[in-house]
Amino acid sequence: ILKVIKNNLDLDFAVISSWVNWTNGNKKDLNWHNHSCDYACVYYLKIPFPFFSNGTIIEDKFYKAFQNSLLLFPGRMNHTAPSSPFRFDRYTLAMNLMKR
Repeated sequence: ILKVIKNNLDLDFAVISSWVNWTNGNKKDLNWHNHSCDYACVYYLKIPFPFFSNGTIIEDKFYKAFQNSLLLFPGRMNHTAPSSPFRFDRYTLAMNLMKR
């Protein structure tokens, strides 16, 4: 992932932390937050329901992301996973990145 970012955006990062998230679209699980890093990224893992799109709400705007895609944004921006009226598993890989 870092190689793709560096090759496409000419940005060099180090991963300072990473984790996997699971949500099922339940509105009560919305958790607005930000990160203490230069950039945050979310990789949207493929799920068995290809007609559902993934994405992240960043400062009250929804940014759509397709399965097997990456969203990169400044870590200081408030964001959360979106809710959904449908219950399906949504898995993401998240990382905090610092410029080198």
